Amino acid sequence: MPFETTVVLPHTHFEDFETGQEFEYGKSTVTAEEIIRFGREFDPEPYHVDEQQAKDSIFGELIASGIHLAAMLRRMQANAFGNLRSQGSPGWDQLQFLAPTRPGDVLHVRTKVLETRLSNSRPTIGIVRMQHEVIDAKGEVKTRVSSSVFYDRREV
Repeated sequence: MPFETTVVLPHTHFEDFETGQEFEYGKSTVTAEEIIRFGREFDPEPYHVDEQQAKDSIFGELIASGIHLAAMLRRMQANAFGNLRSQGSPGWDQLQFLAPTRPGDVLHVRTKVLETRLSNSRPTIGIVRMQHEVIDAKGEVKTRVSSSVFYDRREV
């Protein structure tokens, strides 16, 4: 599945984020081959791995695994924020699969900064809480998740 880097954001440190900022980035076209490959390896439901069985499912055709979309989201983030000094994440919250993703869908990401704060225990780190949406070319939100990420501070 080819991923296009539509923009590399200039962010390098915690201080580059502000509450309310929004970013749109990434581009990836979902293919049947990738859906099946990912499904066979990680989420072998019939509607992720077999086009004929998928036709008989409630979806009526092959669809991508929600976990596959989460992985695509992460790849598009890594491409767009390639210069950012991340120190990891304590995790994702409220991962939602809102609409099926089908072969041929062209996806991108919209991220909104919900909160920024300094770490109480590590003065060299700031914490950014964000909401991410994976959206298709028609504007339909396919997946939504919130996350917190630790970023290096520029100056301490």
